[in-house]
Amino acid sequence: MKSTPEHTESTTPAGQTAAETAGKTAPEAAGKTAIAQSAHLTADKTAPEAFYTERAERLKAEETMTGRKSGMMMFCRLAFFCLCAVFIWLAVDNHGNAAYVAAALICAVAFFVILKIDERYRKTIERLRAMTRICENELACLKGDFSPFPEGSEYVDMKHEYSFDMDIFGPDSLFQRMNRTVTRKGSKRLAERLTTISLDRNVIERNREAVAELAADPEWRLKFMSCPQIGDRLDSLAEKTAAGDADAPKGILTRGVAPFVLIALTLGALVCCIFGVLPWMAFVVMVFIQLLTATMTGGMTEKTAQNADSLDRESGKYMALLKVIEEKKFSSGLLRGLEEELFNEEKGCPAAFRELAKILSLFELRGNFITYLLFNGLFMYDVLLRRKFRKWMKTYAVHVRKWTDCTAEFDALVSLGTHAFNNPDNVCAEILGPDSETVIAATDISHPFLPAQTAVPNSISLKKGEIAIITGANMAGKSTFLRTIGTSYVLAVNGAPVRAASFAFMPVSLFSSMRTTDNLSADISYFQAELLRLKQLLDHVRHSGYSLIILDEILKGTNSADKLNGSILVLRELIKHRVSGLVATHDLELAKLGETESGHFTCRCFEIELADEIKYTYRMKEGIARNMNATHLLKRILKEDDEERN
Repeated sequence: MKSTPEHTESTTPAGQTAAETAGKTAPEAAGKTAIAQSAHLTADKTAPEAFYTERAERLKAEETMTGRKSGMMMFCRLAFFCLCAVFIWLAVDNHGNAAYVAAALICAVAFFVILKIDERYRKTIERLRAMTRICENELACLKGDFSPFPEGSEYVDMKHEYSFDMDIFGPDSLFQRMNRTVTRKGSKRLAERLTTISLDRNVIERNREAVAELAADPEWRLKFMSCPQIGDRLDSLAEKTAAGDADAPKGILTRGVAPFVLIALTLGALVCCIFGVLPWMAFVVMVFIQLLTATMTGGMTEKTAQNADSLDRESGKYMALLKVIEEKKFSSGLLRGLEEELFNEEKGCPAAFRELAKILSLFELRGNFITYLLFNGLFMYDVLLRRKFRKWMKTYAVHVRKWTDCTAEFDALVSLGTHAFNNPDNVCAEILGPDSETVIAATDISHPFLPAQTAVPNSISLKKGEIAIITGANMAGKSTFLRTIGTSYVLAVNGAPVRAASFAFMPVSLFSSMRTTDNLSADISYFQAELLRLKQLLDHVRHSGYSLIILDEILKGTNSADKLNGSILVLRELIKHRVSGLVATHDLELAKLGETESGHFTCRCFEIELADEIKYTYRMKEGIARNMNATHLLKRILKEDDEERN
């Protein structure tokens, strides 16, 4: 296996989210159908490139056509504006001639109608451009350029169980290759998925069905990914507003039925004044009381209006996304469960956000001074509007976080589905049962970061209780193979296909130690950092159930004899626990454990052929490596240096 730059990361087991458990009762047949559709769609290796190329060309053609229509609308708008001005001048010049006035009104109406039509055209152009940009970014991705996508550097955690070692985050990482999220929470959810190993077979099955279904519908995913980017303020804003609203003081005239009594008295006074039963001063007094109440609570009303506006602006960003989700009927259990959470008839997300928009429009009516006096003088408008908003908050605020969680889950799954679609050669992994003696079985597997045309595949079967010690020269492919297994396992437990002829796994926890670094600011030397990582490893295998461990060169920071003895001590401690593992080393003496203690340890190697030019096969085979290259390469460097000086 060819070597690649070594990165690392870790994982913190997290609890299963409500979104993950949604749809547990989905029929298995629906999931199998989705997987079959995905396999059929991606059977053609050129399918992704052909799809994105064809769509980009079609979208550009649509944009050009829509742009022409928009240009025509602009010309028509200018024409009707000029005609309206002419007819107004003629009407004035002819002393208000009815025909000219009517013509001016018709031209004005036509102007605003065309303005609305042109606005729709412009929005369509923006959407088409966004979709075209996505297609172009995906084509760049297929050619190995991942720069258009976020690196996820904010999620890097050097202490995580495996993510730092497996290049999950950072430049050219798995996250950057996979992330297509349009919401901030979706990005966090995808990062959480990639750093959490689910041990629940049913959860993994549901993930796989959902990913397969989304992979099989690239048109829908394209619409989803073209939606505007959304931040993560809505949750905290809703909770903060609800808390502030609950603590807000409530005057006597704003509680219970008091506002309605005051409104009834005011309107009754108006009727009595009209019929001469009461003097008009009685009505004026009642109006004054209402306006005084509105004035005294004006600050509270303004704050409520601001909160409603902030919530509406944030929730409005979700509406485009929700419309895309709503237009598709899903078959996989997980996606159907999320859909039901979002579009529940009683407390559905879109209906709640539409109602919030209506409330905000009512607040905006207060901006007109005449409307303000009339509505607050007769109907206690501000008071009733605050109550209406408070009712909305009481009904819906508690659901906002659940809705955004569901949307984030959709967002993360779309990224996984896009990754599956973009890699048509990858295969769905098989989940092994708890009674299986095999933990990992991979045939012709290669690293997902390497070009498919040049990557050298390898195969391995790792049994329960087995630790495979892998030897080989520098740059022979040991570390890349370790990352191949680790990264592929992370993909598999998330339901994503794996680059292999076949890949089977048992859901177990994962821990790696491949990229230990010192920390001078914390006064931690390299060797001390290694010891801390090994302690973390031992704590993990003691408390995390069955574990897959991946280690690269134990105790690099000490002398050879001490390193060998310490490595043997670590490995013998590990086999006391429920583990299987891959351990890469240059120490051939350590590999002899595969001969002396073959019940737990096996030996595999990446061999090289020494000659004037070293030949790297990147092929793993049984046994212990015999050829090393460090001395050979140093001799060649010194020889070249001597030749240059002479």
